[in-house]
Amino acid sequence: MKYNATKFDDFELSETGSPVSYSLPVPGVRAGFSMVIRQLKPALSDRQRGQSMVEFAFTLVIILVLLVGLIDLGRAIFTYLALRDAAQEGASFASYNPTDNTGITNRVCNSSNMVSDLCASPGIDTDVNLDGSACSGNGVEVVVTLNNFTLVTPFLGAIVGSQTIPISARVTDSILAPPCTGP
Repeated sequence: MKYNATKFDDFELSETGSPVSYSLPVPGVRAGFSMVIRQLKPALSDRQRGQSMVEFAFTLVIILVLLVGLIDLGRAIFTYLALRDAAQEGASFASYNPTDNTGITNRVCNSSNMVSDLCASPGIDTDVNLDGSACSGNGVEVVVTLNNFTLVTPFLGAIVGSQTIPISARVTDSILAPPCTGP
């Protein structure tokens, strides 16, 4: 059974009515339409490839900025945890020696090798604050601050306002010794 669907293409139908094969244009009909379609297909795919490359370039830039931003976030969290651990060591030392600020600072400096040269960095400050007098039952607070954490993401500095940000860790502990004397 042969069915002529258009004047450009002939195709055969099976007994169920579905197409079996396509043939070239009907003789006598201008072949220009089929030739134009065949010539446009490669040009369209070249344009689509170019468009895909431009979309890929834009997407790659966004993904790389997000990736570097995540690396900065990971570095900042790592640094905060190292500072918090150092502050905890200082507070632990201060719970027995609340008035020894030099000893507390040395304990903070020597507590962690995660942040290279914790006290050699000029931007690290250690503050000790007492809640009440320096005797058991009162509190001691140790604050360790890194003033110049450098961001590696170039655009993040523009958003934050600077390429360096301060990171601070604060730990409060109870003073265990010496005992309080007096009324």
